[in-house]
Amino acid sequence: MSWGESFTSTAMVRPLKARDGSKRETPWGRSRRISAVSPSSPAASPVPPVPTDLPGAILRLKEERNALILAHYYQESEVQDLADFVGDSLELARRGKESPQPVIAFCGVHFMAETSKILTPEKTVVVPDLEAGCSLADGCPAPFFAEWLRKYPGHTVVSYINCSAAVKALSDVIVTSSSAEAILRRLPDPIVFAPDRNLAAWLEKKLGRKFVVWPGTCVVHETFSEKRILDLMVRHPEARLVAHPECDERILAHADFVGSTSALLKHVTESEHASFIVATEEGILHQMRRAAPGKELVPAPPDDGCSCNTCPHMKRNTLEKLWLALRDLRPAIEVEEEVRVGAKKALDRMLELTAGKTFVPALGRSCPSSARDRGRRPPAPARISQAIRCRSGIRPRDIRRCADHAGAAPGKGRGRNQRECPWGPNAAPQAPVRRPQHSPGWKTKRGVPAFPQND
Repeated sequence: MSWGESFTSTAMVRPLKARDGSKRETPWGRSRRISAVSPSSPAASPVPPVPTDLPGAILRLKEERNALILAHYYQESEVQDLADFVGDSLELARRGKESPQPVIAFCGVHFMAETSKILTPEKTVVVPDLEAGCSLADGCPAPFFAEWLRKYPGHTVVSYINCSAAVKALSDVIVTSSSAEAILRRLPDPIVFAPDRNLAAWLEKKLGRKFVVWPGTCVVHETFSEKRILDLMVRHPEARLVAHPECDERILAHADFVGSTSALLKHVTESEHASFIVATEEGILHQMRRAAPGKELVPAPPDDGCSCNTCPHMKRNTLEKLWLALRDLRPAIEVEEEVRVGAKKALDRMLELTAGKTFVPALGRSCPSSARDRGRRPPAPARISQAIRCRSGIRPRDIRRCADHAGAAPGKGRGRNQRECPWGPNAAPQAPVRRPQHSPGWKTKRGVPAFPQND
């Protein structure tokens, strides 16, 4: 499989078709693009009924499978109570790597299970529901991200861990909300930051720097209402507002403490204050109440008429689906080896930087003529292959030859423009072609997709 194919899904769980022509869904929801899914085996016998004592059945299956159950802070409280370990995405991946169990049941969202598989390829990683996605990861597709990066040659690509394995493989360094500030202080400009614009804005303010930012947001943290939070602060004047950096900067401006999910839990537990307004997904309140039972915890309200402080993706994982995943050991996450190796390098660089090691930024991934990418630039998927352009806007198919394409002297374009290839050593600099902006997914009349602009 080529690199370009690994950007998109190599397998899908498809709706099944009945004899009468109607469609019915799989047990894990509608079709969903993922890195790969283990093939499903045909039913050889009638499906046994779901046990009445689900917690007990899950614990028995866990022992039979020699499995480890990991749950994110944002899961339902009943799922958290059954887990062997509860934490944020990186803590869960680390715990899965350190554990001796060969099977990991990951109760989180898809990119978290992918991260666990990247670090432990020899283990079986199953998820309760394939539809448990993430607005940040789903809003930054690797093919479009790869094309967007070509606009910023020479930049160090820093990606928030809330992204797909393919986007991690396109990145130089991965960061978490707790490690991002320390890592970015060690990296020189220019920097591309993806996929969370709110986290990027918070880091820009703290560091006094500007990044090129992919405009993604979290559907939960984006919807908190500043007006309703201010009203809540008036009714609870003694309460301290704590917020996750994925929140909008208008919310963070009023916060007494800003930090990652684990940092918020630690702050609430160790603080001398007795009342807190918590601006993050309400699932963390379960662990906060267990760690600090005597403190008042008030969830931050979203916009009127919306219960958006609950992540719909996280809540797709239920006890019944967890039982099915342990019983059948599917759906299992698989990541293509080439993508896994590239993603692991970016994760390893994060661990090196947090350990204090010096990081020398590589030649920018987004520069197609860099020494690192020369001769092995990944091909784009078929649906956007005609949109790949060199830095002046000339398509590779329009270039006869140049120093980077054919190892020869610069030639001239054979397409409409008849311009000299800008990648040759003697070529005159040319201004890049400006493409019209459209909504994501639209196309221009020449068939070139439009991408987010950061000009």
